[in-house]
Amino acid sequence: MNKKLSRNVWWMLLTLLVGCSDDKKGEMVLPESNLTINPETELVFQQAGASMPLSISTNRNWTVMKGEGSWYRVEGDESGEPGESSVNVVATENGGIEKRESKIAIQAGTEKKELNVIQFGSEPDLVLTEKEINVEYQGGIREFVVNSNTGVELSAVDDWLRLPEKTYVMDNTVSNVFTVYCMPNDNEKRTGKLIVKAGSKEDYISFVQEGWKAEIILEREEVVVGGMKKLCEVMLTASGDWTIEYEGGNRPGWITDAPQGGKKGAFVLSFELDQNLEAIQRTCQVLIRCGSLTKPLTIVQLPVLKRERDSLVLQAIYRAANSHGNDTWNFDSAISKWNGVKLQDNRVVGLHLHEWTFYNIPVELGELDGLTEMTFSYCLFNDPKLPDEVGNWSKLDNFSCIGTQSVIFPETVKEWSSLGTLFMSGDYFQGMTLEGAVLPDALCGISTLHTVSFYHSDLKELPEALAQSNVEILVVETGQLTQIPDFLGKMTKLFSLLIRNCPVGTPVPVKVFDAPVLRSCNLSHDGLTGTIPEEVYSSSSLYELNLAANNLTGDLSEALVDSGIQMFDVVQNRLGGIGKKLSERIKLDPRFIDTRAWNGSAQICKQQENYGWSNCEN
Repeated sequence: MNKKLSRNVWWMLLTLLVGCSDDKKGEMVLPESNLTINPETELVFQQAGASMPLSISTNRNWTVMKGEGSWYRVEGDESGEPGESSVNVVATENGGIEKRESKIAIQAGTEKKELNVIQFGSEPDLVLTEKEINVEYQGGIREFVVNSNTGVELSAVDDWLRLPEKTYVMDNTVSNVFTVYCMPNDNEKRTGKLIVKAGSKEDYISFVQEGWKAEIILEREEVVVGGMKKLCEVMLTASGDWTIEYEGGNRPGWITDAPQGGKKGAFVLSFELDQNLEAIQRTCQVLIRCGSLTKPLTIVQLPVLKRERDSLVLQAIYRAANSHGNDTWNFDSAISKWNGVKLQDNRVVGLHLHEWTFYNIPVELGELDGLTEMTFSYCLFNDPKLPDEVGNWSKLDNFSCIGTQSVIFPETVKEWSSLGTLFMSGDYFQGMTLEGAVLPDALCGISTLHTVSFYHSDLKELPEALAQSNVEILVVETGQLTQIPDFLGKMTKLFSLLIRNCPVGTPVPVKVFDAPVLRSCNLSHDGLTGTIPEEVYSSSSLYELNLAANNLTGDLSEALVDSGIQMFDVVQNRLGGIGKKLSERIKLDPRFIDTRAWNGSAQICKQQENYGWSNCEN
């Protein structure tokens, strides 16, 4: 469209708007001018000169007006129509010592913006984009831009401004972005100064930080929990000291324990609750105060689900299955007669599903929030992931999965606050391997978990989260572990460790014996190589050690006699050598002469044929 046609269309539109306006008597209201330019404040050139773009975005016709100075020019249209536009600003080489400056003005409708145009000379110099930066009272990291033609040096006048370094070397660009950390402000409004130097030139940036103000942030303003729930939690962030009060004055009796207050920061508010055995829901409003600010939190506890509700949930699970093995539930009979269902105090507390098949494991399982025992026995799944709703199993103590297909645990299992035993197993006698076996971090983080067992599975690795767990008994029998990780030695409550019949094939993992209360350790049939390190015998708590059926070599150290080990098995290794004698101290130690203490398996003189001490009496 040419300019003449464009003006005609605009005039017709203007005439139409004027003609349709009876109330305004011919007046037409245009939208407010809107102008945005990039960059917003200045264009800074190095001494050699260059070309830089200037972007213009506006809803009006615009005009660019160049300021004084023949050392730069504007390339492109000097005016344009509404929309997105761009021109180039070109600076020639500056042969002088000092920097030179000019301005460019952009006019769009009633709005006008000016842009500084600066070019460095040969003398070291700098230009600051911002001379004053506002900071909230919480502080934090702030960025600022320094334009310079040389290296710059930064120094903070006030100690609440922290710089990562004092001196910075500029790269080849005209500007660099730097950072400063502002400390939190617990008092009144304050101003700090940051000195910026480039050669003999010096300038500064002011940082203005607001004073402390009361602030409360709640993750949720209302928390609804089930009647069986004994814990209600919500995240609180406060800017200062905070206290808790209750509407009406007193804490209700069904909230048995609750926080009273604390310092500034982020916290998890934990309210301990009694079970709601009443027929109606219970409600309490908690008032959280910080300074003059008050924030209400409403806690709602629903009634306990009754036995009839559990019955409906079980029926939904039964109908969701593709097959049920030999289990047949008669919905007209009492739940206590249904195979695999265990009741206590009118609740379903145990569920054993044997040879059931599911396309997807039904979400209704999560509604059985009274479960303490859950077993999948030889079940098959198209999608083996447990639904997120199983996070409601806060009373679950024992979880088992047996067969050829392992379930997949969702992240919500971290809510299993009572889990004690995890049992995952294939079938040794039928040669079945439990496939898809994984020990997730979420389970390791459960403080009550004390026993973890994987038998005849394809478990390939152990998670490092075990190092921070409370697990006391750890079993991996016939798995696919290729290493025994050192972090097991950090398990402060590990009492018994069995990693047996796995393709490890590494030297004896010395760090494992750093576990402070480790009493029994069985690493047999793992293909371990090398000698038995003396550090193994120095374990203060070790009572039983089984390293049988590996590829160990060398002689037994007399440190064994001085250790606390009472049961010791290294049969079927390549210890010692043909014609060598076992140490007299070891041979005569009564712990190793009378092997009946460990069913005769601690016969250290009986090694593989043609290896070791063939006759301990020689």
